[in-house]
Amino acid sequence: MRPLTQSDSVGTRVLYVGRADASNVEDDALVAAGRVLQENHPGIVASNDEDRGVCVHFLGLEHEPIATQCFLADDSGNYPGLVVVSLDDWMAARSVGWWAALPLDVPDAG
Repeated sequence: MRPLTQSDSVGTRVLYVGRADASNVEDDALVAAGRVLQENHPGIVASNDEDRGVCVHFLGLEHEPIATQCFLADDSGNYPGLVVVSLDDWMAARSVGWWAALPLDVPDAG
């Protein structure tokens, strides 16, 4: 596990390691059920632009504004709140949390 950086490519598998965030989940039922962006939430880098930051698609939030969350790099070129993980670690994170109930044929993210 290491911080996501500006040099990481689209398709990189990441985990969100920040605080739970319901700010861009519009469906009150999802918020009430705790289906929000949470710590160790699996996602996939959708775009990475040095000027505009990195955008990540998060599993299970595909129909909410927070589905594609964008982050800005810090002064060292890392994206706080995001870590790159191996496929095994990403799949392990996919199997826990509220998103674990999603069928395996649901797209990984986005």
